[in-house]
Amino acid sequence: MDTTYKVLETYKNKSIKVEDAEGTRKVLKPEYGLYKSLLEAKTNPREPEMVLEEEQGQAEEQGQQQKIGR
Repeated sequence: MDTTYKVLETYKNKSIKVEDAEGTRKVLKPEYGLYKSLLEAKTNPREPEMVLEEEQGQAEEQGQQQKIGR
């Protein structure tokens, strides 16, 4: 969902402590969906070109939204 997480700590029981962009910290266990999604993102990162295209598309959308209100 386009949220960036920073891994703060890993534990022996394979749990990880993460922090999101808003500063919210969570401890994730292997059975949690978010844990699985982060592991998937680590093993299969998006292609850099795809990420750039998505960011450019979002920037264009934001620019269009701002123009509508003027």
